[in-house]
Formats: sequence, C-alpha cells, structure tokens
Amino acid sequence: MVLGKISSLLPNSLILTKVKIVDIRKKESEEGSVFYIGIMVDKDGVANFITTIPLEKGKCYEIFGKITEEKSVRIIEKVIKGVKYPREIPEIPKEELYNRGEVLDVKVPAILEVSPSTIFVNYYCKICRGIVEAKIKPRGMVYICKNCGEIDPEDVDVKIKVFGKIHFGTLSKRCYIPPATLENFMPSILDMLEEYGIDDTIREISLRLHGKTFLVRGFEGKEGNYIITDMEDI
Repeated sequence: MVLGKISSLLPNSLILTKVKIVDIRKKESEEGSVFYIGIMVDKDGVANFITTIPLEKGKCYEIFGKITEEKSVRIIEKVIKGVKYPREIPEIPKEELYNRGEVLDVKVPAILEVSPSTIFVNYYCKICRGIVEAKIKPRGMVYICKNCGEIDPEDVDVKIKVFGKIHFGTLSKRCYIPPATLENFMPSILDMLEEYGIDDTIREISLRLHGKTFLVRGFEGKEGNYIITDMEDI
C-alpha cells in the first residue's frame, strides 16, 4: 500500500509504485521552465504529483517519487538495479485500481494569510516584455514602457501577484498565488482594477483571501514557497 498511506508518511519519504495517470497539466514557471502537475491513482489511493517528465494521461507507469511536505509526490528519474524509472507498464485493470480509477480532483483544505503589502500589480509591455509604468494624466491613464516609450492600452499586459502564508493544519509555509490562479478564482479582478484602481483592488483581494479556508492544489517551488495552481471556496 502506497498512495493510500501518503498522509502517514514523512516528507522526503521515497516510494515506488505502479500508477495510472488520471490527469496531467503542463505548466511554465515565470522563469520559463516547463513542468507538469496532475493526479495519479494506484491500487489503494490517489495523490497529486509534480514532475518535469512529460508523462501521458491515461497511461500506466511504475514511478519512483518523493513525498513532499504537502503530501503530494514529486516524480523523479531514477535508475535502480539497472531499471530506469518512471517506466511505462501495461494497462492496470480497473478492478485493481482504487475506486476503479475513477477519482475526482484532489485538493486539500488550507488557510491563507495575505496582507495588502504583499499584493503587487505589475504592468508589462506585450511588444518587448519590458516593465511598464502607469501614469495618470489629464487625458487619462498613460502607459510608458521603459524600452518602447508610450504604448497603447491594448499593448499592456497586467499581472497581479499575491504572496503570503498558507497553513495546512499545523504546517505553515510561505506561498505564492500566480496571476493565472488568481484570475481563475476571481474572474472579474482585471475589470475591477480598471474601474476602481490599484489600491481598492488590492484591498478587495486581501479581504477576499485573508483568514479564509480554501481547497487548494499546488507544489513546492524555489526557496520553499508553496505555489498555488488551483483554489476554490469550501
């Protein structure tokens, strides 16, 4: 028994098990590196995973991995006694998989701690990806790119980044909510920014997130930050 026992395993515990990939999504970090997150199931349980290996949805693999502090699995390449993992294996019969392999999205409850001082609104130039400064002038909002000069509003890319803390029971970590995650959770946030301005938008985000409990899914990024990729209200 492996995936069904993850909650009782210590972080950095190593596992070797045969799984079916139920879901996998390609992601890209802000630095441009590609990775994958998803859900896998074995004979007795289900778990989130993160990996740099392009596994395929619906296929079965024997995987080698490490348990993270958030009780997900980091799938890594490993050679053991001449066998390279992960390795593709024949289809595992439904009867041998937990809940016949029919599992829902796996998210865990967590409390967020967010301050207005750790919410940042950044403007970028779509033409050169440089930083853009937004200035209020008598003729309205004007966008100045450090490389291109004044640019049209349609050439401006707005990114709202949220930093804070996340609490999984007794475990607390620094966390980061990427712009895409925030926009999926609060679809009208960019419209609010345009209508009410930066300060009111930041205040609304803080009120919406701080001290609340959500179902989240994510992974541990650089320097121990927990990066939230999906979140929803309980």
